[in-house]
Amino acid sequence: MALTPHKTLQCITNILTFSPNATALETQLRQFTDEDWLDLVKVGSSHLVLTTIYCRLQQKQLLQVLPKDLEIYLHDLTAINRNRNTTILKQIEDLSQLLKNNNINHVFLKGAALLVSGYYKDLGERMICDIDILIDNTQLKLAAQLIRAKGYESEPITFGTKYKNVHNDPILIPKKTGIAAIELHRHVLHKHSNNYLSTHDLLLHKRIYNTFYIPSKQQLLSHIILNFEINDYGYNQISLGLRNAYDFIIVANKLTDSALKSQWNTSKYHRMFIAKVGFYFKEIDLYNFSYNDRLRYFIFKKSQEETFFKKIYFFSVKHISKAKIVIQFYKDLIHRTILFITNKNYRQEAWQDRKRLIGLLKAKFLR
Repeated sequence: MALTPHKTLQCITNILTFSPNATALETQLRQFTDEDWLDLVKVGSSHLVLTTIYCRLQQKQLLQVLPKDLEIYLHDLTAINRNRNTTILKQIEDLSQLLKNNNINHVFLKGAALLVSGYYKDLGERMICDIDILIDNTQLKLAAQLIRAKGYESEPITFGTKYKNVHNDPILIPKKTGIAAIELHRHVLHKHSNNYLSTHDLLLHKRIYNTFYIPSKQQLLSHIILNFEINDYGYNQISLGLRNAYDFIIVANKLTDSALKSQWNTSKYHRMFIAKVGFYFKEIDLYNFSYNDRLRYFIFKKSQEETFFKKIYFFSVKHISKAKIVIQFYKDLIHRTILFITNKNYRQEAWQDRKRLIGLLKAKFLR
């Protein structure tokens, strides 16, 4: 009988966990059918943790339980990712030197910060899409100019994006050197007006590790949580990403129990994320819930354990998300109408881009 989605996720977290479980895990994996392995690959791929799965099995000396063709595939995939991350690490070194030479107040974030900090035993362990750097807002334009001068180009943007208040500047694409795109951030959260993690505090409390500026451990952990819960809508959708959960685990392992409890007490976002991680990773302790926390955690738990509840839940989330998209569309339409009336430059660029805009409106209202 094939594994349920919940049991597949639990098996993956059993592989990723740092709790001593090699003997029990080997017994579990030796019972896998071809269909079970296929499900594990599908789920692992969707969560961007296939290379992490391979590295953790290797570190637990359990590669022999993999079917031979899967072992070869994961070995080759991890080797490719290791080479990519080695190139990205050199790219980060060059960027770090460039920014420091020009006195740019900055700090590396997310995967880049974890990579340079030595959290991963194997460079092939984590898949990294781009290099995220937080820059002092007063130096953002200068930083972008310096990086472009080193062989990068800004990703093309429409005038609509130009007038939108976003937390990062246009993505910088490598043309002459490097392999990863660069995102320069003025804020780390989409809802940057909140006080959970401000640019000022991140830059003020940054640390140096092997010549790189990175957030403090507490702030690095907090950013892992808030980036998923707020930026990736994990809190609203009551979901969990295994790559984010694994990032949390490897940083949390370096903190004291009191420091983790402090994270729990920071906000509803922190509590919910830690609770969801703790559902799958038993080494994470859970503390006191508020009523709202308990209700949300109950929904998450049921949506993971029971297939029927999961279908109902995702049906609800899908339609609620559609409603939110419609509401947001009309909010944006009102905002842009006000911009059109009050901003001369916006009116001029809207007129120049009128064919595309008319096409978008027709597609929205006449479909």
